[in-house]
Amino acid sequence: MASRACLLLLMGGCIMPPAIDEGVTLSNQAPRILPESLTPDPANLPKTISVVCEPGYMFLARVRDPDPLDTIYWRTFVDYSQMSLAEKLGSRIDEELPSTPPNPEVSRLVTFPVFGSDFGGDFSVPHVLDLLVSDRPFTNDEQDPVGRKVEEDGLTDIYTWAIKLIPTSDENCLAGGGG
Repeated sequence: MASRACLLLLMGGCIMPPAIDEGVTLSNQAPRILPESLTPDPANLPKTISVVCEPGYMFLARVRDPDPLDTIYWRTFVDYSQMSLAEKLGSRIDEELPSTPPNPEVSRLVTFPVFGSDFGGDFSVPHVLDLLVSDRPFTNDEQDPVGRKVEEDGLTDIYTWAIKLIPTSDENCLAGGGG
């Protein structure tokens, strides 16, 4: 019995782990909108927006993607549930934030102006503004969710601001938009 064990050790050499399959890829991870970076601050909602504010209001968000080689794509939607098919497909031009190799901890800044006129003129209903980010390009087909669908392996994140539309000026407008 001992001689068999010695023979196996001599003939077998060292034990090697199984070969690594080089075709294995890491799974895609979703980009994330960082809530602490949002302007206007979500704690101060609804955000009051005047239809007469000419400079508009600047909205900001930082996005982080654990996959640093991903490009971030983003779109905004005003009152998505009320939009027509054509409005959903063409609501905003897609924007891109280039990849940030090699550091996945780096966040990327999304900024976009919002005008009171973007919401029409209905002061009697609440409004919403959605920021949608993706790590793959958006598809412009008519499949649900229209205007929000991304390529097959794409992942998304969304943030929605509540908006109160007013017909008069406000202090943020007088200060040049923002906040």
